[in-house]
Amino acid sequence: MKFSINCADLQEGLSISTRALAVRPAQKILEGVLIQCNANNDVILTCIDQKLSIRTVYHADVEEPGTTVLPGRFFTELIRKMPLSDISISSGENDRVNIRCMSSNSTLSGSDSMEFPQMPNLISNVSFHIAQNKFRDMISKTVFATSTDENRQTFTGCLLELTEHEIRLVALDGFRIAVQILNQYTQLPDDRTIVRAIVPGKVLTELSRILQDTETECSISLNDKQIKFEFSNIEVVSVLLTGEYIDYRKMIPTSFKTTIAVNRMKYLEAMDRASLLAKEGKNNTIRMKIDSDHIKLTSHAEVGDVVEYIDIQLEGDPLEIAFNSKYISDIIRNIPDDFISMNFNTNVSPCVIRGNESNDYLYMVLPMRVN
Repeated sequence: MKFSINCADLQEGLSISTRALAVRPAQKILEGVLIQCNANNDVILTCIDQKLSIRTVYHADVEEPGTTVLPGRFFTELIRKMPLSDISISSGENDRVNIRCMSSNSTLSGSDSMEFPQMPNLISNVSFHIAQNKFRDMISKTVFATSTDENRQTFTGCLLELTEHEIRLVALDGFRIAVQILNQYTQLPDDRTIVRAIVPGKVLTELSRILQDTETECSISLNDKQIKFEFSNIEVVSVLLTGEYIDYRKMIPTSFKTTIAVNRMKYLEAMDRASLLAKEGKNNTIRMKIDSDHIKLTSHAEVGDVVEYIDIQLEGDPLEIAFNSKYISDIIRNIPDDFISMNFNTNVSPCVIRGNESNDYLYMVLPMRVN
């Protein structure tokens, strides 16, 4: 194996593919990155763990096609510290790999690539396309609401829900629900009116860091066990979570006794100030007293109190209610509209938050029981 490649391209490829490096691999070979170069002047970088696989492809000048496996984290750190010039990589006897860049000359011990597992070959039941920037936006506005409790595994993922005219991404953790909706036509199998898949939240988080802010499309294909994302020169394959996702629609109220319209930024700024003390308290609690023309926000701790007033438009009954400040702030931060609608029934029933300007998202958060 012998090739030369632009350092910036190699750095980028490694930074993407090594997101799939196994932390505690079942096989030692999975600590490495598979490097393949072919007669088409392609260099292919692949990392695989038990649940996630990432492959990137970059142009290079290939003199001798070949393959090797190098220690993923060490090789990535070495290349990251190289000058931004062309890098020459060649393999010799006993899987020794030489890496040259300007005045730098390093040698690493590689491993036999025959031991490295193959990238999963997914045979899809459903395929569709979505703009990278739209999909990245949907992920960032839902994945924060996934659970970290591995005992409730389905909650650690996002529900991808496809109908003929709509794509939905849903996350919930037992305290809040985040729903993002994209109106887009999707060709479904003839015998299906809806397709559901639970994608691991950690996979979507990594994917959102790779997706680009462009309307160039990401191709998504899936079957009952796996999902594949392809865009630009990148391929990501993940296992899907098993189990039935909770029927979140039945959890969301459709009628309300109290509805307020409030400026999102003014509300968020007041929440941030009140949260400073709420975090010092026992339960991170923010109390809201909703009157005819304003909300009174209060938080208490041993070091002091914060009181904030925000102007609102009220429809329905006044109400006093309390929330975990983090749950509310996370939601408000992910809403793009200038004004939001907050909808209530009682001080122990869920609050549903929507935008006043669009219907492409919905959030729900449970209140806290306080004296």
